[in-house]
Amino acid sequence: GFVPLFRSLRDVVFVTEGRATWKELEGYRGLLAIAIVFFHANQHSRDAQGNFVFQGAWENLVLNNLDSAVAGFFVLSGFLVFRAFAKAAVAGEAGPSLGKFLKRRVSRIVPQYWVAILIVWGFRYNGLAEQRTSLAEHLTFTQVFDSRYIFWDIGPAWFLADAMLLYLL
Repeated sequence: GFVPLFRSLRDVVFVTEGRATWKELEGYRGLLAIAIVFFHANQHSRDAQGNFVFQGAWENLVLNNLDSAVAGFFVLSGFLVFRAFAKAAVAGEAGPSLGKFLKRRVSRIVPQYWVAILIVWGFRYNGLAEQRTSLAEHLTFTQVFDSRYIFWDIGPAWFLADAMLLYLL
């Protein structure tokens, strides 16, 4: 017969600061984030001839396909973020404060992002006007609209830029 994965909803959801959180989905989201880190590490592990460290091995096939974790991360993040708003709408109640939500997101993401961008940019800067343009675009999360500079400074930063722009939607 059917074997339930959880004894009750309480096993899946826990409450922190008055907010319900889905433990397993947060865990999967964490695993997807780790997969994305492995994908990017593999992308930067090429030798002088441009070959991957695991070139020709099954590990390379796996690592090169971990970019699919980005889609999963966005889907789970969207669900987890939108859930509180949807729950309130269905219940006919006032939803979470959009202003507080955005303020929390910005305060958690932007300072660390700016520090990382400024440190990397500072080490790589050699006076080119293009580098100043790239810095301005990265600091305003708009590098994703410019194919010339999207991967300058910190290549994977496009992901945070997309996330911040999605929050504004």
